[in-house]
Amino acid sequence: MKRTPLSRGIALAIGAGLVGLVAGGASVLVAAPSDAAGRAAAVAVAPHPVNGDVLHVGPNGTFGGIVDCPAGEVVTGGGGYASDPYALRLSSSYQSGPGAWVAYGQNVGSRTVDVYAQAICTRP
Repeated sequence: MKRTPLSRGIALAIGAGLVGLVAGGASVLVAAPSDAAGRAAAVAVAPHPVNGDVLHVGPNGTFGGIVDCPAGEVVTGGGGYASDPYALRLSSSYQSGPGAWVAYGQNVGSRTVDVYAQAICTRP
């Protein structure tokens, strides 16, 4: 089993159909399924954020953004992000089909902010 250091005292161990996390002497191993030839089979992907394109929105400007999940994944939630969260008024945020998230809103602040739609994606 090969160990790869992640940070001080924590390592990721991979080998022989197992994935493990080693931290401070304690280990957690997860068996990864394999096919008849011993190759790792596809495993579930934990929900993860996917960000849309960054939009630069001026004071009192409106925005609309959409973000797609990677191929083979579905959206389980989402929202919007702003570099100044107090300047963002999110007016609408919803799922668009099985693999996309849409966010609309307005910059109610006095400076330009960066915003983007964000989807939470996973494998079905």
